[in-house]
Amino acid sequence: MRWTAIEGKWFRFKSKAKQEWSELTEADLDEVEGDRDRLVQLVAKAYGKTPGEARMEVSSWKERVAAI
Repeated sequence: MRWTAIEGKWFRFKSKAKQEWSELTEADLDEVEGDRDRLVQLVAKAYGKTPGEARMEVSSWKERVAAI
């Protein structure tokens, strides 16, 4: 699945993101609006990860939700 599919249907994927990253608030996830870079930034900040680590985590999550 391409990220554009997640971006275009963020309202569906937002709850899955909340399950994955419970430290992110509803307001955080609303702000993301499907923007991968913004999600990476918020995950890095909330969990004390480097941008590279957060990017890998978001990519892994994308692959898992795409398989569902």
